[in-house]
Amino acid sequence: MLALRAAAPGTSFAVELSTGIHYEPEYPPFHLDPGATVAVAEKLLHETTPGSGAPVIKLLAHHAALSPDDFLTLARATADERASVTRSSPTALLEISGYGVSKASTLAQCCAERGISPAEVVAFGDMPNDVEMLSWAGTSYAMGNAHPAVVAAASGRTVANNDDGVAVVIERILAGL
Repeated sequence: MLALRAAAPGTSFAVELSTGIHYEPEYPPFHLDPGATVAVAEKLLHETTPGSGAPVIKLLAHHAALSPDDFLTLARATADERASVTRSSPTALLEISGYGVSKASTLAQCCAERGISPAEVVAFGDMPNDVEMLSWAGTSYAMGNAHPAVVAAASGRTVANNDDGVAVVIERILAGL
């Protein structure tokens, strides 16, 4: 957190716990949660804060002036191997989790527990937080409205979310059975 604040002054944080999201005063609240705590991030992660003891799901970082891709690039370089940083929002809102934690790592673990190989997996994505998962899956589709990094990572393309891109592919797969 401190390193990202130094690299990108004006960054504000929210802490997503299993009990809800708590945020700094400068962080743009995306919903009104009467149970949310508003304080500096360092305090939000402290044991005496409401919700303390609940598992931290991820940190969220927001920057009002940087472009989403520039903020992501800067944050990844700053985090290095201390955290995994991605984004799923069209704004400069980043998701920061433990190093190596991603949709891909979680999907790989779930599949391994069930004896499912990557070759048997079909995945869909549209934002940078999907890139690793699309690279891992045996078959992957970028949505028609996907970020350029997603298009580059996917093995195929489908139409946009609003045009039922996932359904188009699933119907094609089922018709081929």
